[in-house]
Amino acid sequence: MEKRKLSAIPRPIATPEMMEVADRLGGMRHIVTAELIDDKKILLLNFFEIQALKKEKTEAAFRTFLSHDDYITQDLKTSKTKWLTASFAGMYNFSLMDYVWNHQENKSSYRLNVFMRSDEELKIVKDIFDSFGKSEVVGEYLIDAVIGVSGSSPAYVFMFIEAMADAAVMAGMPRKQAYNFAAQSVLGSAKMVLESGKHPGELKDMVCSPAGTTIDAVVELEKLGFRNICLSENITADRANFRTIYEQMAENEHTAKQIPLNFSKLIESIQRTDQQKRISSKDQ
Repeated sequence: MEKRKLSAIPRPIATPEMMEVADRLGGMRHIVTAELIDDKKILLLNFFEIQALKKEKTEAAFRTFLSHDDYITQDLKTSKTKWLTASFAGMYNFSLMDYVWNHQENKSSYRLNVFMRSDEELKIVKDIFDSFGKSEVVGEYLIDAVIGVSGSSPAYVFMFIEAMADAAVMAGMPRKQAYNFAAQSVLGSAKMVLESGKHPGELKDMVCSPAGTTIDAVVELEKLGFRNICLSENITADRANFRTIYEQMAENEHTAKQIPLNFSKLIESIQRTDQQKRISSKDQ
């Protein structure tokens, strides 16, 4: 992307509607507008600080340009052209959402910090992501589930491919050929789930011939707890994410004072729950 060309685009100004909405957004921090520029090849996101809007300041704080192969952010708080190369996660004083603990309900959740101005603009964002992949709009309460089933799961799938290839190597197949067979099996299976619209269980049944080797292997996987392992890995990913975020918060003395629940007690509670589950499992 040409920085000089991008910097020449007029800086956005908040509309009267945005100024009015800002007073009703509670603890959120930014209102975002979206548009397509450069023959719809670049997505432009403009970020307006809600506190500034409440003070009748109409200028955007920064804007991000996103294309298929690059992205860059321009700081708009200065009259000079200033570019930021950090991702959203690395930008100072900005976060898409906060991870919070509700000590009354004894559970964690995400609090959204960014408000998209309209459904039409949300669709613009989704469409550009769909142009080079697949995207879904999910509520912030499902972010942990997304991490387990999408963010972390490729690692589990790679381990599965490696294990299947190891089994083939044990049976005499060359390593490279074993990886090809295993990877193509996963690729083909995933495409069938996405394209056929059939339930994964139904597709599994279609592969299992009566008294065949596949159903024998499925039974062995069930005996070894394959399904439960997948479930526990997703839960572990959620817990690990929770621990990591709160440990980082606790490292900051100022932020630690804002944590409503003693972190060590929370970890002890999780450990007790895990221990109780193990004892219950042994009793059964």
